[in-house]
Amino acid sequence: MRGDRVPAVELVDWSVTLGGRAVLSDIDLSAYPGELVGLVGPNGAGKSTLLRSIIMMPQPTGGAGRVFGRDISRISTAELARMVALMPQNLVLSFPFPAEEVVMMGRHPHLSRFQRESDEDWRIVRESMTRTDTAGLSRRIVTSLSGGETQLISMAKTLAQTAPVMLLDEPTASLDLRHQELIFGVVREFASAGGCAIVAIHDLGLAARYCTRIVLLKDGRIVAEGDAHQVFNAELLSSVYDIRVVVYNDPVSGAPAVLPVSEASSGRPESGASAGLPES
Repeated sequence: MRGDRVPAVELVDWSVTLGGRAVLSDIDLSAYPGELVGLVGPNGAGKSTLLRSIIMMPQPTGGAGRVFGRDISRISTAELARMVALMPQNLVLSFPFPAEEVVMMGRHPHLSRFQRESDEDWRIVRESMTRTDTAGLSRRIVTSLSGGETQLISMAKTLAQTAPVMLLDEPTASLDLRHQELIFGVVREFASAGGCAIVAIHDLGLAARYCTRIVLLKDGRIVAEGDAHQVFNAELLSSVYDIRVVVYNDPVSGAPAVLPVSEASSGRPESGASAGLPES
């Protein structure tokens, strides 16, 4: 806890084993209301598994997990869906639903089995689609959408769930620059309003600009945690990603920026300055 604040998500000694292989080991992580926590690390580091395990898919093989102080394993699936919304990497739908119906699926945790959607549910759907720039796609069949459009619809569905915790798995991977900034702006607004967002992301630039805290994973373990200036250390990132990088301060945002250095580069620069970049 921080003072008397209860974490929105708290994992202690959290471990997941799949197919006999330890995918996550001894994870200690607390995320609070008002935070936008970025999970970064190379492919296979365990970012996606960490997000999914918070909603018990897959179930952990060790440790304890709590959402707002409550044992995750003792919360029903329906109630957990009202508390935590997961946006997966890929929204897979084989049926030709209109996009607005897919977004409405985000409201299902709030409805009883035979309850019809209310005017308020539809208002939330329309607002979620407006915020994600998808209102014009409402009647489009979701299977006809591009990858980027489908990802935006998935984000709208996640917003429509109105859960106080959002888990986002690569939410901008298929998006153009404008929509990357749009979506992270929406997520930052969500956190600023008291929500808790945990985002798995490969784009270190976006993570540095938007995340209030960075968690760096490698081989299923947390190797560093802090703000972007603390975690985005050239020596550490070079070791974790197995590629030489330089880190410098972006002259516009002031956030750390990470640049890979080609093995063919002469001099193998150790710092931003030696690569002709601004000093950090």
